[in-house]
Amino acid sequence: MKPPKQEHDTIINALEKHYTSTQLTAKGLAEILVISESHLNNICHTNFGKTPAKLILCFRMQKALELYTTIGEKNFTCKMVGYDNYRRYKSALREYCEEHKP
Repeated sequence: MKPPKQEHDTIINALEKHYTSTQLTAKGLAEILVISESHLNNICHTNFGKTPAKLILCFRMQKALELYTTIGEKNFTCKMVGYDNYRRYKSALREYCEEHKP
């Protein structure tokens, strides 16, 4: 088993590389990392305190907010952060904002 810091970095690198894919799921992330879903779940809980699905959602929303701020509303599309459906994106954004209220 890799040390926690290395596992953390490996997951972040995989998310960075694949977050724009509309096909990215917890199962897909486990496949990319060549580990079982249960092992990925354990790693995510240990390193991030989240499920893999929640981690993907949070990563995408952080990227969406960065892009929205950087390139502006006119140039931003939800496809840039892995959502092929605007309603699904808005729902994910609402969920993210609810969890991260000050």
